[in-house]
Amino acid sequence: VLEATKQWWKVKNSDGFIGYVPSNIMHLLNQEEMLPSHVDNHHGFQYPPDADSHDLTKYSTPYEVTTWLQTKGFSRLTVKSLGVLTGSQLLSLSKEELKMITERDGHIVYSEIHG
Repeated sequence: VLEATKQWWKVKNSDGFIGYVPSNIMHLLNQEEMLPSHVDNHHGFQYPPDADSHDLTKYSTPYEVTTWLQTKGFSRLTVKSLGVLTGSQLLSLSKEELKMITERDGHIVYSEIHG
């Protein structure tokens, strides 16, 4: 994060690209949030992931969001831009926010999510 003073934060990724993301999706991850979605840390057991499921849920990990975007045929730029988000983060974005992140596909991603 380069600048975190407004609703949209200025950030720089590991490749050196600079851009803006909504502040409501940025937070530091703790160890529990980094667990795969099929690990239920609150109940002390694991259940197998549904390998055939291509549904996006609020519990989807960034990997699962990336897979969902790829399965839907979105552009590499859209997959790279939105694939870093959890399902909860992606589902919380408005149509306008999605269009700001990925102008070309934002409205289509919104339609896929909200029908």
